[in-house]
Amino acid sequence: MKKSYQQTKDKLKGLPFGSVREMNVAEKQIALENWKRLTRYRDFNSQIKKEEFQDVYSEFTTGFLCGHGDENSSAELEGDASLLRVFKAEKGIQIKVNHKASNDPKLISGLASDLALAFGKLFYQIGGLNLSESDIPEELAAKFK
Repeated sequence: MKKSYQQTKDKLKGLPFGSVREMNVAEKQIALENWKRLTRYRDFNSQIKKEEFQDVYSEFTTGFLCGHGDENSSAELEGDASLLRVFKAEKGIQIKVNHKASNDPKLISGLASDLALAFGKLFYQIGGLNLSESDIPEELAAKFK
């Protein structure tokens, strides 16, 4: 019996819980929050593809475009003017780079990184997967401060 008590004590060492029961309750709460977020995201993905939401969906499939050219040019960012595009593909978020449009790898790398981060954050926030501090129950967040 003493060995089991010591194992429990060791398991809790360094954790913000006074008992295994308290830790289990917190784990169940986290599992429920994750389930809610993932279920919202699954629903978001199925809803956004419906005909009545095609205008919203096309914004994501078009994505963020980055290009160069004359500031007075009214041309769309297509062909040689387009440097890169970050967009929602059927599975995941993709980046397409026009290597002919720039010979500056640092510029392309920086733009790709920044645009992908911004696009991903926006998409997943709208889809309900991004966690903000306000999404974490106060009593649970307090244990980790």
